[in-house]
Formats: sequence, C-alpha cells, structure tokens
Amino acid sequence: RTLIDMAERCPRDLDAFAAVNGVGAAKLREFGEIFLGAIASHQSGVSV
Repeated sequence: RTLIDMAERCPRDLDAFAAVNGVGAAKLREFGEIFLGAIASHQSGVSV
C-alpha cells in the first residue's frame, strides 16, 4: 500500500513524503531522502 500511494502522489519533498500512507517518523528519517532521490531520477528519465 505504501509504494502504491507513493507512486500515485510522487512526493517531491519530505513534507509530501511524510503524507504517504504508511510513512511515519522512522521511515521518513531512514528512507525519505533515498526515495525522493529515486523518484526525482525516475521523473527525469534517469535509470536507478
């Protein structure tokens, strides 16, 4: 469910990432920047 919500929302910053279903403070700290980087790369057409 979290990955589906993330794919639908395509968060661009940590505040938007925090609003993704299933993302709490711990996941935000541990994975926020990693996922935001992957999403940005995907949107720009760069393979991750």
